[in-house]
Order: sequence, then C-alpha cells, then structure tokens
Amino acid sequence: MYHQRVFNYRLSQARRVIENAFGILARRFRVFLKPIPLQPENAQKVALAACVLHNFLQRHNSSSPLCEPS
Repeated sequence: MYHQRVFNYRLSQARRVIENAFGILARRFRVFLKPIPLQPENAQKVALAACVLHNFLQRHNSSSPLCEPS
C-alpha cells in the first residue's frame, strides 16, 4: 500500500511538471493549441524542435514575455 501511494504521488508530480511545460509551449507556439495533424513520429519531432527553439529564445530574446531580463 505504501509503495502504491509513493508511486501515485510521484506520477502526479511528473504529470504536473509535464502539463506546465506543455502550457508554456502552447502559449508560445500555437501549433500546440489543437491536435497536430501528423504521424506520431513527426509530431514528436515538432515537439522536440519547439523545445529547442523555446530554449534558444529563452537565452537570446530578452523581449519575450516568458523571459526575465538578464
């Protein structure tokens, strides 16, 4: 019983982190606001590219509303 509760708690935490990250991406890239009409492999590539682009913009674009000035 204890192990199941720990597992459920950690799963819940991981899900929250993922949902928060997805929310950040959806605010920045509108492609994530509705289902992506691609094969799963290609949708995965779009998501990865969005993560890389987001990280690049975080580091190099101080005018973004999601970035704090350096």
